[in-house]
Amino acid sequence: MQQISRQNTEKYPKLAITATKLYSKNKIKEAEKPVAQLLKSDWDNALHFFQTGIAAYNARAVDVSIRLYEKALKLPETKLTKHSDIYLALGLSYAAQGNYHEAIRHYDIGFELAPDNALILNNRSLSHKYLNNTPQALQDLRLAFSIMPDNDNILLNLANMLEATGSSDEALQILEEKLPLHQEKPEFLVAVGKLKKLINPVEALLFFRKAAHLEPKNSRYLNLYADIFNINRSLKTFDGLEHDLLLLLSNDAVDWKKLSWVIPQHLKADPLFKEVQPLLAQAINENADINIDFGKTAQILTNNVLLAALRRIRLSDPELEKLLELFRRQTLIAVASDIELNPALSNLLLKILTPIAEYCFVSEYVFSESVYESQIIEKLLAELEDTGLNSSVESVLKFAITCCYRQPHQTAALISAAKKLKLKNSDDFKGMIKRTLSEPLVERDIQKNVPKLTAISDEISLSVQEQYEENPYPRWIHFPFQGSTNIATHLATILPVLGAEPPALPKNPDVLIAGCGTGKQPISTAMAFPSSKLLAVDLSVASIAYAIRKTKELKIGNIDYGQADIMELRNLNRKFNIIECAGVLHHMNDPLAGWQVLCDILHDDGFMLIGLYSEIGRQDIVAAREFIKENQYSDSIEDIRLCRKSLLSLKNGHLAKQVIRHSDFYATSPCRDLIFHVQEHRFTVHQISKALETLGLEFLGFNLPFQHIEESYKNLYPDDVNLTNLDNWASFEEKHPDTFTAMYKFWVRKKR
Repeated sequence: MQQISRQNTEKYPKLAITATKLYSKNKIKEAEKPVAQLLKSDWDNALHFFQTGIAAYNARAVDVSIRLYEKALKLPETKLTKHSDIYLALGLSYAAQGNYHEAIRHYDIGFELAPDNALILNNRSLSHKYLNNTPQALQDLRLAFSIMPDNDNILLNLANMLEATGSSDEALQILEEKLPLHQEKPEFLVAVGKLKKLINPVEALLFFRKAAHLEPKNSRYLNLYADIFNINRSLKTFDGLEHDLLLLLSNDAVDWKKLSWVIPQHLKADPLFKEVQPLLAQAINENADINIDFGKTAQILTNNVLLAALRRIRLSDPELEKLLELFRRQTLIAVASDIELNPALSNLLLKILTPIAEYCFVSEYVFSESVYESQIIEKLLAELEDTGLNSSVESVLKFAITCCYRQPHQTAALISAAKKLKLKNSDDFKGMIKRTLSEPLVERDIQKNVPKLTAISDEISLSVQEQYEENPYPRWIHFPFQGSTNIATHLATILPVLGAEPPALPKNPDVLIAGCGTGKQPISTAMAFPSSKLLAVDLSVASIAYAIRKTKELKIGNIDYGQADIMELRNLNRKFNIIECAGVLHHMNDPLAGWQVLCDILHDDGFMLIGLYSEIGRQDIVAAREFIKENQYSDSIEDIRLCRKSLLSLKNGHLAKQVIRHSDFYATSPCRDLIFHVQEHRFTVHQISKALETLGLEFLGFNLPFQHIEESYKNLYPDDVNLTNLDNWASFEEKHPDTFTAMYKFWVRKKR
């Protein structure tokens, strides 16, 4: 017996150590064997079971962690393995499974054993919060804070809970009292910044900025810093902003769109820009060309923030567009002339021209083009056809300026030239060739193999298809990863009407993206909910090809694509747990009929996300469409350019001119989608309510674009705790007509 005991003394600790090491390397399958042996054993060391359970929990093998903890509970507690700590760990495991009731039961037992354990109270409060039991959650946190007032997690959780219950002032007071002890802790700074954001955005910016500087690779802090620029739109520049913008633009995890306002303002604060700004504004207002010294134009545009931004975001600013348009024309004339450019000037022009070529391609050559420019470009193209290019700077400049006016992948001479040039030039130049030539050629090949899932016969569907084959929308570059969860948990988090209870959805829900466009929506869903299985369909093969290329580029494997018409989707003989259809139904011949098809293929316990244009929110777009009709503009690229110039030159009081505030105005496909669409229906909240009644659907809540909208609604209608009273929302939109400028986006399910 003594010999067996000695063997066990050596064997079982080794099994625990082996399993722990495997879990630390995320080798969950390999850990199953030593864990199974441990669980079957009569080993009496609770610490080994407890530590192995922690390792399993950290590796997300939560079921196994529970079994190990329960085994540890059956053994006598020691100083290192108190039963109260094990009950805390069990609570965490059940909470990780979404079983908050069971989590609370274990926290309760643990707290009875250790009434001074603030960590149990802290975690119990989180489970109460998820169950929408806010008073108990807040009570737990206050008690935990009284026990451990200097614990960072408890302090931050209490501040968050106070904010959520409308006690932001108390939350801020608690944090500011502790601020001297936490000035170098990014998470603490972020918590203060979030509370100050709606009160004093400038002061909030200082906290987010410091957090970003303390951890310059932390994408969460960087995104919070970037987000403050959306709120504080009076901000133009400050010392160090250039460094910060370059930091934000250098991180792929940052949502660069958040910088689309501050970057133009920062650039326009430059004294050189201020000199020419009156001339630019006058030219725009008079719908006229402008002439500024070429050297000054180049000097203004030699700005590292601008050059980085041109490759990453859309600059929605008329004056910047005018300056870029001017530089393009000046460079074209210089390159096409017989004047010999010195090497320094040539290299400077190429440094600016390379990102402009990318920008022109992504914005689909939305800049105005004079007859004279068209003639020069045709001559350059003819020259390239006849003589080709060598590797000289002059040849590279000719290639780059041509790419600023014409799509390289549609020109044989440019395709041929690119193969030579990309081998001998900078990474930026190679990147420009990749984006403007290589990627479109890949999409062209993909189009040949896009599955055709249904017929397309409806006349309006065919017209819409034709538009998006010519102009896939949107042509996007970048999608930052914002973290993942599962759909059921997400819905319980964003929809108060669910009472924080995740709905009963399958582990791997079937999701339909009806009208996927160029893939941003399905990719967003696939990244956020990696356990889901997506089918993404669209009318346009060109759009789907773009989506497939981006999906492969991002290494996403849970999306299938196919060409289909929503009206024919019943023929798939499939039903879905989740259907997302945003920005599509309002372009159909009969939106309600299309919506009915989606209802028919939704499981009875499924959920649907719908996006529809707002009649109130799109009054400027309606005015612009009337302007287009009155002036008989077509949807050709030439007429889109002419119309844009005319809209920009309207007097500021003209309703149609307000469309220039939309980012989509500053690129061809988005502009065509915005104001030239072949088919557009718009809705009111009351019409949506009536449609839901007709279709037998229950309204679950809006996806609101900004936090301040929700806060304003709650202040006006405090009794509507679920934010689902559509009569209230109709009144709210009347008071705040810009609430749904983009569109109404909302969740529904079938009535029960």
